[in-house]
Amino acid sequence: MAGASERDSMIARDAIVSDAKHWLEREEVARSIADNLSDPDAKRMMLSIAEGYRRMAESRKSARRFSVSRIFRHT
Repeated sequence: MAGASERDSMIARDAIVSDAKHWLEREEVARSIADNLSDPDAKRMMLSIAEGYRRMAESRKSARRFSVSRIFRHT
C-alpha cells in the first residue's frame, strides 16, 4: 500500500504527464539536440523522438478538450 508521500508523488507525476505543455517542452529539447547532431542516423532518431513528444502533446490536448466538453455537457 502506498504511503501519503508516495501517493502525492504519483499524483504530481500524473499531472505532469497529462499536461500538453510538458510534452511540447520535451519536443523542443529533442529538436534542439537533433540540430546539434552530425550523425544522420542519430539526428533522424532524435527527430523521431521529438515527433513522438509532439503526438503526446496533441493527445493530451485532445483528451483535455474531451474531458472539459464532458464536464460542461453534464452541468
